[in-house]
Amino acid sequence: YLTNMRINASIELLKNKNLTIDEIALKVGFSNGNYFGKVFRSYLDISPGEYRNTKSFITVDHLIGNH
Repeated sequence: YLTNMRINASIELLKNKNLTIDEIALKVGFSNGNYFGKVFRSYLDISPGEYRNTKSFITVDHLIGNH
């Protein structure tokens, strides 16, 4: 549950291009950007950076059902 909340919160923060991936990781409760990237990829099959660069964001509802 907590990881779902962190990933969902990170999706909103990824829309802000002024924040680095490391800053987002710390804001949502991950110890570092590297670990955050691994967890994010395990949920969405895409890295946070790749996700940020996509034109259409995956909805939060899509995440909740995955894990």
